Amino acid sequence: MLWGEALARSREWTAHISQVALQQRKGLIGLLDLVSDAEVSVVLEPDLHLQTNLRAHRNALHGNWVGALLEGDIDGAAAVAETMEHPPALITRDLAKMKEWLTFRKRGEQRVGLLASSGATRLIADGIPMSPRSDDLGTVVHWFLKPFGDFRSSNALEVPLSEFVCQGLEIDYTGLCWGNDLIWKNGNWLPRKMRAPNWQVLNKEDAQQYRVNTYRVLLTRARAGMVICVPHGDANDPTRRPPDFDGIFEALKAAGCPVL
Repeated sequence: MLWGEALARSREWTAHISQVALQQRKGLIGLLDLVSDAEVSVVLEPDLHLQTNLRAHRNALHGNWVGALLEGDIDGAAAVAETMEHPPALITRDLAKMKEWLTFRKRGEQRVGLLASSGATRLIADGIPMSPRSDDLGTVVHWFLKPFGDFRSSNALEVPLSEFVCQGLEIDYTGLCWGNDLIWKNGNWLPRKMRAPNWQVLNKEDAQQYRVNTYRVLLTRARAGMVICVPHGDANDPTRRPPDFDGIFEALKAAGCPVL
């Protein structure tokens, strides 16, 4: 959205965009949500539409599935999943089982790694540490480039990357640790932010969309496959209520994710 905000403030730039992207407003860089209120010059360029999904090469419809899922259209996401050659993701409640699945896929030059939302601060209670900062370049470079056997590598499955650090970059297989900063409640996604010691519901539309787009980034980093781990939570911890996690798990399962 920052690119869109920058363009909206300036009349010196012209945005070239395909008709398809113009129609698919959600999930873009924020430009299209601002065009009506800002005098941004838009030029339609049909050749800019990339029909082949190179990011998720085994599932060309993966982006459609992610879009339907995050819009709360669970039935629509399930319908897209049924047309896919491979499931959009596998789901589990067991972190060790997710790591085992990923470890099995560390073949040749393929890379695996963990991802987690920067807002999912309570995942630490389940043994999932916080992501390094995006300006911690040494750590990030090692995560992407160090080989299997080096604990600094993504293949070690020790440290997740947040949406800030992994945006624009992909690896072969990802393990997404879904936090309770985005929960499924009453038929919709409920974005939240931790304001210690409690969760606070995000009421502003831009803040809500920001949290949803966090998961849009995380759900689209895998080239070949993804498994999502949803913790069980803890009934004795009000910041990790089991019903919140149960709702997420059931929504993902209904959206077409087989249980690992």
